[in-house]
Amino acid sequence: MSRYRSVFQSPLAPDAVFQWAKQYLESEGYSYTAFKGEQLFKKGKGIVSAPSMIKLIFDGDKIIIEAWIMYALLPGVYVNEMDLEGFTGSVVKEKVKSRVSQIELFLKQNGAVCLSVLLSAPPIQNHQLGQNPQPAQYPQPGQYPQPGQYPQPGQYPQPGQYQQPAQYPQSAQYPQSAQYPQPVQYPQPVPGAENAGQNPSEGR
Repeated sequence: MSRYRSVFQSPLAPDAVFQWAKQYLESEGYSYTAFKGEQLFKKGKGIVSAPSMIKLIFDGDKIIIEAWIMYALLPGVYVNEMDLEGFTGSVVKEKVKSRVSQIELFLKQNGAVCLSVLLSAPPIQNHQLGQNPQPAQYPQPGQYPQPGQYPQPGQYPQPGQYQQPAQYPQSAQYPQSAQYPQPVQYPQPVPGAENAGQNPSEGR
């Protein structure tokens, strides 16, 4: 069992690469499906020609492209994987090479750097079903700060920690009107006093 494999370091978001590749390969007759525990792009059933497989693996900022064809005894009965080298199945292999080249060209045009190319390599074992961009690869709610990680109300100053109006001088602290000098009270006239010193004859 051997496959073609190339490894790229890419600044692109995995989902952007996957969606572009999916649209391109579907236009070439591939379907995205699960096959023997792997999620990949598959074309053909072995009726007319050998089925071809293209797989994208996203590992951090690295994008791994694997491609191979299956040797079919009967339609739907596959016995072996073959890389893209050699004479057997050469017509199908050349078509697969062309499609892989288009994906690699897209990556290079968008800033990706090719790190390695292996014309014949064993399948990568540590990448299981669903290595293409799945929602589970993105941060889950539990990976974001929880409410308890933010300052709680008790961590902020409480109303009693700020100056309250009672801390400012109240009206009772200022001098009251009774503390200021009151008007001078002069003697009041006594009734009949104005006639007390008169001569009786003067009133006549």
